[in-house]
Amino acid sequence: MGNACVADGGTPHRADIQFMNDTNFPLHLDRSIGCNRDCMCKGWQVIDGKIVEGCQPPNEIPAFSKGMFSVSGREGSAVAPTGKVFYRNEALNLDVTLCYSKTGWSTEEKSAASIAVNGKPDSKGRWTRLLKAESQIWSKVLTTDVNVDNWMFTLQHRENGEDWKNIVEDIGDQS
Repeated sequence: MGNACVADGGTPHRADIQFMNDTNFPLHLDRSIGCNRDCMCKGWQVIDGKIVEGCQPPNEIPAFSKGMFSVSGREGSAVAPTGKVFYRNEALNLDVTLCYSKTGWSTEEKSAASIAVNGKPDSKGRWTRLLKAESQIWSKVLTTDVNVDNWMFTLQHRENGEDWKNIVEDIGDQS
């Protein structure tokens, strides 16, 4: 069977979510954040629906790779899935939250999704000395894109110049 957040059975309003980590940094499921339910799952919060059993968010999404997981409504319910999945790179103080809200048959609203990027790298890191500047918050270094038509979440570097690539490689070496 499954627990309150993760369950098997029918999958109405299913969304197969893809998360493209197009950065040099591996991301790990943030198990410090709980689901706030009796099942005590870690790394996500399901508001409505469920995470499909056997299709849970991966524990790690390596640099330049894709992770996939599936969410859905519950069998016999018209309520579509809504929730959050949390990833983190502790060494870089980088937090990434995927938010999803799929609509179902009973609403005229459109599905919505977003990615929140938080944190700030250590200002004493070697790469900040290369920049000769104070480190910036991650949301100014990374950019996001979400397409709810195919449930693709993308995290990528904001800049792509050669100097920037060298700095990003150095940051990646710290993770």
